[in-house]
Amino acid sequence: MHSFSGKYLKTVIMLIGSAFLFCGCANLSAQSIPESDDDMNSTTSEQVDSDTTEGGNQKAEASYRFIDVPVPSKFKLDRTKSFIYEAGSFKAGIITYTGWTKIDGLADFYKKNMPAHQWEMVSIFEHSDVTLVYSKEGWSCSVNISSSNLGGSRIRIHIGPVNAP
Repeated sequence: MHSFSGKYLKTVIMLIGSAFLFCGCANLSAQSIPESDDDMNSTTSEQVDSDTTEGGNQKAEASYRFIDVPVPSKFKLDRTKSFIYEAGSFKAGIITYTGWTKIDGLADFYKKNMPAHQWEMVSIFEHSDVTLVYSKEGWSCSVNISSSNLGGSRIRIHIGPVNAP
């Protein structure tokens, strides 16, 4: 029985690792992890001056636990739809935010702010929602922007290394 639970755990970890191999993002080298919720809500040095519902001109804040992924300042973390996995130096996650900005404005926000954090755009997929895919050395990031309830918006960020340790 002990062998079964160990085998099951290894399978689950491999599945999670594989999922992040195909859809992840963030550069953790030489950067500190926030130690409190107050630290996680601090703004990055790459801020935009005004805040509008169009999205492209919103202030950028650091994503929860991944400081080189910007998030519009008025968007709130949805912990019930977010997941972060850390083991040793490996760190990956799926982080969800909700707010009230139009999808096109959010896409403009990420097109403007991700390069400021050294992310290079790989591709864009657009239909009823928008998915922007970015990469930087050793990391991959996909940002899915969609409509949510009552005209709100949802940002779902997939973060992880390209080659797991």
